[in-house]
Amino acid sequence: DGNTTDARGYDLSATDPNGVIVSASEPEFQSDGLTALAAGDLWLDSGDLENYPALSRYEIIDGVEQWVAIDNTDQTSSKGILFADARWAASGLVDPVNDPMSSIALQRPMQQEPRKRTHIDATMQK
Repeated sequence: DGNTTDARGYDLSATDPNGVIVSASEPEFQSDGLTALAAGDLWLDSGDLENYPALSRYEIIDGVEQWVAIDNTDQTSSKGILFADARWAASGLVDPVNDPMSSIALQRPMQQEPRKRTHIDATMQK
């Protein structure tokens, strides 16, 4: 349909085409070093290792353009962020570099193998 605006109202066609901007200091431009920041741009503060991943979204609040920290614990509201395994192919056989991209589908995280019982486990239960 050509609509590039997300549910929060950000025009995603104006945000950094390379995705999240990774920088130890607050970015003043998109990753090309020339293009002005756009509402909806994302910044991963690689200099803040204590709060990694420290993410911020570029927003205009009351006419002021600013980086606003994203609450990493908020995985339900439109202001939060969801950390999940997002792949566009459930088979795992798609080459993300050379194959054409299809619509992105959120996949369940892979199930872990059950832990095998060891001799130590059996001894501990006695």
